[in-house]
Amino acid sequence: MPKGIQYPEETVQLGLRVLALCGGQAAQASKLLASEGYEIHRNTLTGWKNRAYAHRYLEMLHEHRQEISARTADMAMELAGRAQTVSAQLIEKTEEKIDEIPPKDLARSALAATQVTAEQTRTSRLLREQPTNISAVRDPAEIIAELKALGIAKQDEAIDVKVVDEPVQ
Repeated sequence: MPKGIQYPEETVQLGLRVLALCGGQAAQASKLLASEGYEIHRNTLTGWKNRAYAHRYLEMLHEHRQEISARTADMAMELAGRAQTVSAQLIEKTEEKIDEIPPKDLARSALAATQVTAEQTRTSRLLREQPTNISAVRDPAEIIAELKALGIAKQDEAIDVKVVDEPVQ
């Protein structure tokens, strides 16, 4: 047991679990523990994670990986929502002040927010084991029939098709 305050085994176990659920963020874990009446300084939690109980911390990560992934996915989706809101606000500002503001300033910010939205959404879907891209495989004869019905391809017109063997992702 490390020098300083002697914590009961149950408190150490709880501290390591909360620390794992907070993604190793000691300050966040310390605040959460304090809200439940457990005063464990963030430096103590960091010492437990990196030195005193490093092996137990890794076991805790492994044991609670599904819960940690779900929490991380939720946080990613929340960030994506916030980034989307900021992106919309930046676009509105750009529209309102397009003549006053150098386009590169707000346009860059809008682009960055849009990229954050896309990345956080993708991360959230990935952690939830949902598809991160959507593709369809269709029968070529069905497509040709639709093109003919739309008048894009004629009944007796030949259509050049190049078949490419690519693995479906």
